[in-house]
Amino acid sequence: MSPARRRRVLGPAWVDLTVEILRGTPRLDGALCVGNVDLFEGEDGRHGERTAVAVAMCHRCEALPDCRRWLSSLPKAHRPPGVCGGQWMERQGEVLDR
Repeated sequence: MSPARRRRVLGPAWVDLTVEILRGTPRLDGALCVGNVDLFEGEDGRHGERTAVAVAMCHRCEALPDCRRWLSSLPKAHRPPGVCGGQWMERQGEVLDR
């Protein structure tokens, strides 16, 4: 008789996909960007008022070092556009310090 094989049981496909997407993403406890997506997505452009507020929040954030470490670990094509790690990110993942 063969030994019982353990199967990894995961939820629906969307749960599996979410787990894969978030794998390797730091928790960033205390990050000031949490709940403020409208400021950080950069819809008012690199020199916009909301962008300036987001950059200032990043520079006061205790999670900034971990955030920047995570950001630099991503391939350019996977970096989020807008403000991340206290920097303006172009859509192509180019970092432009502000």
